[in-house]
Amino acid sequence: MDTTEQIPPKRGRKPRVTVTPRAEVVEMDIDDVIQRRLAGQPFGARTTAIPLKEPERWATFIANSLADENNHYRMVHEFGWVPLTVHDLADGVTPQSIGWQVKEDGITLCRGARGDDIVYKMDKRRREQIQMAKTQANKRGIGSAKAVREEAANAAAGQMGSDAADFVYKGLTVVGEDREGPLGAR
Repeated sequence: MDTTEQIPPKRGRKPRVTVTPRAEVVEMDIDDVIQRRLAGQPFGARTTAIPLKEPERWATFIANSLADENNHYRMVHEFGWVPLTVHDLADGVTPQSIGWQVKEDGITLCRGARGDDIVYKMDKRRREQIQMAKTQANKRGIGSAKAVREEAANAAAGQMGSDAADFVYKGLTVVGEDREGPLGAR
């Protein structure tokens, strides 16, 4: 028996029908699932590692474009991630066997009713370089307590005036292990 899905037509278009022969429906072995849970994740895995041909080379990331349709563009063109394909999977692994589908292009892994979850890959060395650069930028952003108070007061002055700036500067307490003094001043 075939499974038929009727997709409602849009104005001026003929309806499309997607037919999946029963032979292509993946049969799942529940015993394998139970054995995996007993082996290390008895409460259920939150995310399952994706078995790759070159796991030592690639870092993976799952991003969703449901809320932001520009997310795929940003992932590729601004962040440098590349969509993972069926060719990246370890030998003998199918997308369906690990809970994924294949997009209309025939190679990109996706998940969800509309294929909004996409797996991306990046060379691990480049990922580590980016992480180090982010850490350095974050460390530069951590200034002295006085600088933090002055920056907050200046922002308040720009938005709400000098009274707000005085209030923020006098009332702001900067905390942290590397701070000294009652207001964090060094």
